[in-house]
Amino acid sequence: MPLGRLFAPDFDWREWPDEPGDWTTWLLRGGFLPALCFLQYWQLKQQLYHAEVQDMEAVQGLLYFTADGQLSLHEKYFNRPESRR
Repeated sequence: MPLGRLFAPDFDWREWPDEPGDWTTWLLRGGFLPALCFLQYWQLKQQLYHAEVQDMEAVQGLLYFTADGQLSLHEKYFNRPESRR
């Protein structure tokens, strides 16, 4: 069964032959790119989530509330005097 049959309007997945080793042909002919895209998307999503959590932890350590209830930033955040203004 040619792979072009997959995109036919009358395609029924139950008619697909169940042959040992058929997955390698599928992978080499057309399944590799979608699988690679899925893995890349999943990894990028995990990296963005990890970076977001790290940023939240950094900001959480820099902010504090004063006795009068105002939100302030620790002075140790500024590493150059001209950025304190």
